[in-house]
Amino acid sequence: MTEKEFRQNLIIGIPNVPPIDNIKIQAKPVVDNKIETNNEVERALEELKHLLEMIGESWSATTQQFKASWFDTLKSNAQNLVAALEAEKNLKSKQRIAELEQIIKSYKIASFIVPDKWIKELEELQKNMPKPEPEIFVDEGKVGEDFTAKAKVSKDENGKLTIHEIVIEEPKIDIMKNQIFNQDCMEGMKKYPDKYFDLAIVDPPYFSGPEKKKFYGAEISSCGAKRVEYKPLSESWEVPSQEYYDELCRVSKHQIIWGTNYFHFKQPVGRIIWDKVNDKSNFSNCEIASCSLIKSVRIFRFMWNGMFQGKSIEDGSIQQGNKKLNEKRIHPTQKPVALYKWLLTKYAKAGQKILDTHLGSGSSRIAAYELGFDFIGFELNKDYFEAAEKRFQDFKNNNLISDIYDE
Repeated sequence: MTEKEFRQNLIIGIPNVPPIDNIKIQAKPVVDNKIETNNEVERALEELKHLLEMIGESWSATTQQFKASWFDTLKSNAQNLVAALEAEKNLKSKQRIAELEQIIKSYKIASFIVPDKWIKELEELQKNMPKPEPEIFVDEGKVGEDFTAKAKVSKDENGKLTIHEIVIEEPKIDIMKNQIFNQDCMEGMKKYPDKYFDLAIVDPPYFSGPEKKKFYGAEISSCGAKRVEYKPLSESWEVPSQEYYDELCRVSKHQIIWGTNYFHFKQPVGRIIWDKVNDKSNFSNCEIASCSLIKSVRIFRFMWNGMFQGKSIEDGSIQQGNKKLNEKRIHPTQKPVALYKWLLTKYAKAGQKILDTHLGSGSSRIAAYELGFDFIGFELNKDYFEAAEKRFQDFKNNNLISDIYDE
């Protein structure tokens, strides 16, 4: 490569730079009209940068904006040139090594004395040739029944093996896109690493009592309505402890916990209020959740009072006119799918993993499935686990929201 070719290649891609045939580079990157070393290239690069900046002083203001990017482009071009020159140099060295080896071999076969200059030249060329990068591969094997060991191993040109890193991997958790377990959540959470879930949206029991009566609420409401017959509750109705909260925070990065006003363990300051738009009901007018993603209070309004249910997420204060579209109740503390869809839309991002430790009716699972989130849920009560699974499969198989509503 000549000095002129080197100069022209350096300014490829730099806008508005005039021909530089007449620019004199003080630190010439040439020896016998050929590039010699990387250091010479770097000195030439600095000189060229300085000259281009001097030229730029006399250019228009429009052209000045390009000056900031000159050096980045020059540096990239120089690096590419250096790599090309190194490759060219190495190729010529390899060719010369092969030539010298053949000459020396011929001399030895003929029993001639090999000139010292050729032996020294060969040794010098071989010493300066870049060492080939060792081949690195991963070897894998079992450690016991459950663990896998992976080792990064390199092999040099002589076949010598060197171990660079060994990683012991824990058993892989088989996570489907949307999966639930008929299991105590405290046991279930143990198998997940720290901060595995991006968001936990949980609705644990708020207070003790229903587990003794085997049902939730009163036999007869204040307005004379008879309690809806749900599947009986069991001893699985357990108010969460500090241990539960600690484990929940271990496996999840953020938490939304319904019933925050009933619990004694310390929780985030953010609050979400679900206004049920049921002022005339003997049930609570709203429910409150703590939220680690905010430090203020947010309100979601969605009618939820027996046969009176909200029309949509946007029109939650308006009653659904067609009662055939009302969501079917299968659990005494069921929350609407619309509530979970609103929560996921507001506080989760695409591709995140969602956890529900107390699945109940499975509304959270259906919302996560509709919005494309990975989801894991736990439900200890077998009857409600099976009911939630049937509700989800009915919805999933027909892909119609009406499949989870009363006829």
